[in-house]
Amino acid sequence: MPRLLLELRDGRPKHDGALEHDVENMIRGLTINPSVGAFMNRINPAKLRNSKWTAVTPLNREKHFMVTEVEYDEDGSVISCTLEAVLSRNEYPIEWTELKDADQWLHGWK
Repeated sequence: MPRLLLELRDGRPKHDGALEHDVENMIRGLTINPSVGAFMNRINPAKLRNSKWTAVTPLNREKHFMVTEVEYDEDGSVISCTLEAVLSRNEYPIEWTELKDADQWLHGWK
């Protein structure tokens, strides 16, 4: 990964290792979908239960969610997935592949 450069107020470049580390951690869980050129979250279906998610655009003051239920078929493929809002405890069925869209969901609570 190329080094991240910041510019000081007087115009001199400055390397900031802490900020670079934060940026690396932020993009570590993302991959680029070549068909659409967009960032996507990496998700292991076996580790989906109890994972935490943040909605990029919250609705009804619901921003933070946790996967509470996941159903698998006999092949181990995900059949259904349920998100629970942390604030209101409302539950929402969701297609688990929607969580891959980094424009809608961030992995973890941000």
